[in-house]
This record gives sequence, C-alpha cells and structure tokens, in this order.
Amino acid sequence: IICTKKVLRLLRALRKEGCLSYLLLGCRNSHRRRLVFSLYYYKQATFFKQIQLLSTISKKFTISLKALTILNRSLKQTVLLIETSSGIINHKEALKRRTGGLMLCLIS
Repeated sequence: IICTKKVLRLLRALRKEGCLSYLLLGCRNSHRRRLVFSLYYYKQATFFKQIQLLSTISKKFTISLKALTILNRSLKQTVLLIETSSGIINHKEALKRRTGGLMLCLIS
C-alpha cells in the first residue's frame, strides 16, 4: 500500500470503527514510509464480513444530507465511511454534524 495522507486517514477511521486492532507507521528514511496494521478478530472471525469500495479515482459518489437520512433507515449494522471537510467520519457522525460528503466505503 502506498502511504499517502488519504490512505492514512482511511486506516485511522477503520481503526476508530473497530476494524483494525493496531496501526503502526514507521519511517526508515524520509522517502519510504511503512504501514503495519492488523485486522480485529473475535472468536477467529473478522469484525466485518466485507468492505466494499464505493468511490474510485474515476467515479466519485457523493451523498447529500437528505439522501443520508433516507439511507440511514436501511443501513442497520452497516457502517458507511464518508469523507467530509472535517475528515473521514462514519454516517452517524455525519448525521449529527448535518453534513454530506464523498462516500468512500461500506463496511458490513
């Protein structure tokens, strides 16, 4: 994985959601960064069944606050990670802050 600021923010958001047990960023020199992370396991199964990538470089999917409130009713235990102006947050925090944004991934 190429260690960019966006990848690091996404991995920190996944750790905050409980998908990763630890995340380490190491530097050997100024040009090479090394990411080490581990998935969170409970009774020999991962915390999530799948992570589905929604937005890519060529296709970007944004969601408004109105659409997010409608989608929230059907998500149940699924978590939607959204990139907003205040960083990468889950859909529940976006509803509290009353903001929409770029949909990154769906964790179920």
